[in-house]
Amino acid sequence: MIRSDLRPVTRTTDGRVAYTDGGTDYVGRTRLQGMILANDGVGAGSVAFYDNTSATGTALLTIDVPQGDVMNIGLPDAGVVFGTGIYVDLTNISRVTLFVQ
Repeated sequence: MIRSDLRPVTRTTDGRVAYTDGGTDYVGRTRLQGMILANDGVGAGSVAFYDNTSATGTALLTIDVPQGDVMNIGLPDAGVVFGTGIYVDLTNISRVTLFVQ
């Protein structure tokens, strides 16, 4: 996945994805192309991705992360489009880095 128009964004808690962790410069309509998910080592974890400003509605994508694991995932073809923005719901995840376009 070598693309000059990809931007890495990071979150360490549940919430809307912004261009700076904890910032208010939220990602709007975007295409998720890949991610790095780091489990916090406490137990099995998961990340649910919502096309929304909160964890309401149906998650577009949910990924399980084994205890103590770090996963690097590239999404094939055009990735996943989020029309409103990305909200992540983290369970036993210390950090998520997303590559958005």
